[in-house]
Amino acid sequence: NPVISTSGSWVAARIVPSLEERETSEDPSSLRNGLALFELPSGEMEQIDGVRSFAFSADGRWLAYLRYAEEDEGTDSEAADPEEPAGDRKPGTVLVLRNLDSQAETRISDVRAYRFDEDGGHLAYSVATADNSRDGLYIRDLQSGTEQAVHAAPFGHYTGMTWTESGSHLAFVVATEDEDGQPGHGAVFSWDGSVTSESVTEADAPEGWVIPADTDLSWSKDGERLFFGWRPLRADETEDEAGEPDSEDAETADFDAYDVDEILSDRGVDVWHWMDPRIMPQQKVQWNREKDRTFRAVHHLGSATTVKLADPSVPDLRLPSNASVALATSGVPYLRESTWTGGRSDAYVVDLATGERTLFAEGIDDRPSLSPNGRYAVHYEDGHYHLYDVAAGTARNVTADLGVPIADEDHDYPN
Repeated sequence: NPVISTSGSWVAARIVPSLEERETSEDPSSLRNGLALFELPSGEMEQIDGVRSFAFSADGRWLAYLRYAEEDEGTDSEAADPEEPAGDRKPGTVLVLRNLDSQAETRISDVRAYRFDEDGGHLAYSVATADNSRDGLYIRDLQSGTEQAVHAAPFGHYTGMTWTESGSHLAFVVATEDEDGQPGHGAVFSWDGSVTSESVTEADAPEGWVIPADTDLSWSKDGERLFFGWRPLRADETEDEAGEPDSEDAETADFDAYDVDEILSDRGVDVWHWMDPRIMPQQKVQWNREKDRTFRAVHHLGSATTVKLADPSVPDLRLPSNASVALATSGVPYLRESTWTGGRSDAYVVDLATGERTLFAEGIDDRPSLSPNGRYAVHYEDGHYHLYDVAAGTARNVTADLGVPIADEDHDYPN
């Protein structure tokens, strides 16, 4: 999709391989996207091949684009560098940073991900090198061109780079990769413009919970609270795999078409019960999403405290715009009946300081909402709107005395 710079002078758009190229290529995976860059005042267009992603800075003065990895030159194994690291861990690629005023470019090697701040003054990027010598997260001052290492660690895996609206703080997740580039569990870090702090670790999580390396991070509008996700360990993550055969031995074993044990090794069976919350086909479809689902928590920077807000019993929490409470909903008690009713939910107000939940609506089929200041919550039920006063803990029907119906029986979704 085309992106217009905030200065209004540039438009960038992704170029994808044509249908003919995709259909006739012997190796479609080798096809690469490109970048089309338009200068609107002059009408000139520049096409850049081999671009994975791109972004404008917030002030529209800078363009960053990440290249694909360069193709191997086809050296044989005998000529390979004996010092080359083992495993399949992939280094980053070249990030090109262009000053759109001067057209000067800076090339930064081994970059995996990058993110401009909200003011256009800094660029954060993660680096992964083949020899692990420069693995880390870096911040570049776009005016001076200076680079600062915010965090550095061999085999470092950096995700979730998120700036505050003021651009003064950066949050990110750090994990450690194995030789094949697979990350372990993570920890949440923040940088305040000068100092990097480890904000949340697994020690802060409930027992048996972890912080995934790919968890989402979100700042509050005032930058005082950092929202993130964690989750319980799955049963398959704690099982002992000592009895599994070595993959190399399995690959070199002689093939036997009549090996009954091998034929039955991939057998499976679906175990279900008529009282399961979800029917079996739905469980299968949603497994890949649900198995890695995270539940929101909040870290308060001022008090350096972390509070769990959601969990499997109340899984859905919306990020608030106030500093006191958030709105959460749970359809868990109604999962089984949702097969034929479409689903209902319970609604809660959650205290951000303590994690305490207050139930204010039960079994509703509406999507409740919270006022911007967190004082009121409202929902629609039985043809009327109900207002919940968070501070007073009281609820009232605000449309019962209007004298006119607000529900249309021919259209039962209010708008």
